[in-house]
Amino acid sequence: MLKKSIFLLLLFHITGLISHFSSLTSNISLLKSLSAQPRTYHAGDILQLLKKVNTLGSALYIAAHPDDENTRLITYLAQKENLNVAYISLTRGDGGQNLIGTEQGALLGLIRTHELLAARRIDGGEQYFSRVNDFGYSKTYEETLRIWDEQETLRDLVYVIRKTRPDVLITRFPPLHYNYPTHGHHEASAYLAEIAFDMAADKNAFPEQLSVVDVWQAKRLYWNTSPWFYRNTGTVLDTTDKIIIDVGAFLPEIGRSCSEIAADSRSQHSSQGFGAAKTRGEEKEYLEYVKGVPAKKHLFEDIEKSWKRVSGASKVEKLLSKAEQQFNPRKPDNILPLLLETYQLLEKQHDFWSVKKRDELKTIIYAVCGLFLESAAADFSATPGSEIKLNTVALNRSSAKVQLLSVEYSTGMKPDATASLPFNQLQTFEHILNLPENIPYSQPYWLRDAPERIGIFPLPDESLRALPLEPPAVDACFKISVNGVTLEYCQPVEYKWTDRAKGELYRPFIITPEVTVQPKQAVVIFQGEKSRQLSFTVKAWKDNVEGTFGLQLPPGWKMQPETHPFSMAKKGEEQLFAFTVSHSDANGEFEIIPYAKTNAGLFDKGFVEIAYSHIPTLSLFPDAKCKALKMDLKKDGNTIAYISGAGDDVAENLRQAGYEVFMLNKENFAETDLSKFKAILIGIRAYNTEQWLPHQKAKLMAYIEQGGNVIVQYQTTAGLLTDDIGPYPFKIGRGRVTVEEAPMTKLDQQHRLFNHPNKITQADFEGWIQERGLYFASEWDAQYTTVFASNDPGEE
Repeated sequence: MLKKSIFLLLLFHITGLISHFSSLTSNISLLKSLSAQPRTYHAGDILQLLKKVNTLGSALYIAAHPDDENTRLITYLAQKENLNVAYISLTRGDGGQNLIGTEQGALLGLIRTHELLAARRIDGGEQYFSRVNDFGYSKTYEETLRIWDEQETLRDLVYVIRKTRPDVLITRFPPLHYNYPTHGHHEASAYLAEIAFDMAADKNAFPEQLSVVDVWQAKRLYWNTSPWFYRNTGTVLDTTDKIIIDVGAFLPEIGRSCSEIAADSRSQHSSQGFGAAKTRGEEKEYLEYVKGVPAKKHLFEDIEKSWKRVSGASKVEKLLSKAEQQFNPRKPDNILPLLLETYQLLEKQHDFWSVKKRDELKTIIYAVCGLFLESAAADFSATPGSEIKLNTVALNRSSAKVQLLSVEYSTGMKPDATASLPFNQLQTFEHILNLPENIPYSQPYWLRDAPERIGIFPLPDESLRALPLEPPAVDACFKISVNGVTLEYCQPVEYKWTDRAKGELYRPFIITPEVTVQPKQAVVIFQGEKSRQLSFTVKAWKDNVEGTFGLQLPPGWKMQPETHPFSMAKKGEEQLFAFTVSHSDANGEFEIIPYAKTNAGLFDKGFVEIAYSHIPTLSLFPDAKCKALKMDLKKDGNTIAYISGAGDDVAENLRQAGYEVFMLNKENFAETDLSKFKAILIGIRAYNTEQWLPHQKAKLMAYIEQGGNVIVQYQTTAGLLTDDIGPYPFKIGRGRVTVEEAPMTKLDQQHRLFNHPNKITQADFEGWIQERGLYFASEWDAQYTTVFASNDPGEE
């Protein structure tokens, strides 16, 4: 018999204070990271590029989130069929889950943006986004479009269609008439694709776009269906009249199949736990007709994919075909005369395909010449108006006559950098770049002026529409002559250094404020005490910074001292300052804003760095703020234990609430006496990520038998390490309550959980984000007591 104990399964966003704290915390990751190094090309790459530049056809894949795309089909179309393929993810995945860290919301959206870009670098596609926010799970497309703004979402989607001019549109999700039960965002992506298919060709739709893109009518729209969509319907996929593609095709040029490449691409979605095994052999994909001109056997039948679709370009096709036939991996630059002649022909053409293929041809010329052009900064950051040292190099590894004509930076500086580039002789230049006083801080463009809760992100500049990222802080443009033909290559200035363990590493070069300010704790709680000492960090981003540091407090609050003077001689130096802050008597949630004043002005930005090995190091400068909660909080016991899961900041919030928190882990669990803890909390998705945890059930259950309290927070069904979690059986389902404001009905008002040591009221469920809850228990033993009921409107 269980003695005065509790096993509480919290499969909704953690009740009361814990959920409230978690939604407010900042997430900062400071792990080592690799940035993208300059691309080099082997013979197989060049041969593929030669085939691609001579193929004029394109497809646009449309879905709702990062990881929705079918990387196998994208790889096949891009690398086997040599087509130009793009993926538009309507959202950046801000509302998803994070298996690799604590970042949530906008920070997670930034990670997933770069995961998509990493995937496209592997599978050969291009990447675009609309501006809509992933606000969490939605059960209907109607609800989704009310939040997103249907017309603005269409504006972005139509723009991408006009910009990429796809012959074929492909959706990941079915048309609405299938009534397939799926995510409202998914439904919306398919619904919008059908509308945009026609709207992109209508000159009266978003006419302001026509100054930069032309109207475009795609040939056909297909749904990329799958047996997966029929798994719970009692039926199977009927392949009659479907286009069937074997995406397991082998690519002898590079010695891999499309499905093997696609697995590596899919595995870039690390934050979602989508590491994929490589498959080999036949792999079928199915496409079902939705709109436009139907195809009988092949997706691109009756679509011209040669240079015949460009007037006056017949010679281009002959030259490129000859270059492919004569390509010699041992002497790749032998085809340079053919490539350069083709490039000069395309320079005279101004149609869509000539411009696009001209850029691809420049890449091939770069590859066959073995060019290496780079401008590396001496540090990874600099402030507006400052100087930065650059090491600029140019190298030619071919027999061609190559001349460096100039290097020009996007700031407008054009230093003296002219040199002959003989075979394999590295030319090096050292430049001092003077940054403009008004150069903007490095910041994701969609987050610059974004409010905390929105349906669609702002667009600060029309030129940024649908782009995955803001432009680099500084570009270096190399103008070179190859056998008398002038070409220009522009690429970002990056920071390069050598790590003793990992070798040569890169990270983006960024523009920073002069100083940043950071609260030591993102959330602080005032409970009973009239004042608290709060600590803040000031960081210098340049040498010789001095000024005063202060706080902007809520009305009626006071602090001692009023300000702190600071002086830092070296860039990177940090100073910690403490204030004794006194609050007013009113309970509630308040905001404390730290700021620093220097001769250059007022600075109130924080600094967040996100670093993982599969994406570049990411930096951003959000508004600095500290959430202050004034409340009357009672405690029953002081010492609790915590087992961390994935993306889990709850332990720190419990410390803020006044508990002494002991962290249990694989190393100390067996030797720790659990009886000293008032409760043991098992972290978010711990039963998905902590391989050791299922093997410790006996000790946890013994603790419960002796009257201990165990609280298991949110776990997901995907990748669950065990379904034997509690003292009695239960199963985790996939049910959700998606309306954040859905009432939480108490089934027993007098239950101790609602009344001791603090009253839980409806006010504790106000201000929730994304959804009320998900992955609730679907079946449970009669020994369990249910305490809450909740539902979306119109559902049980």
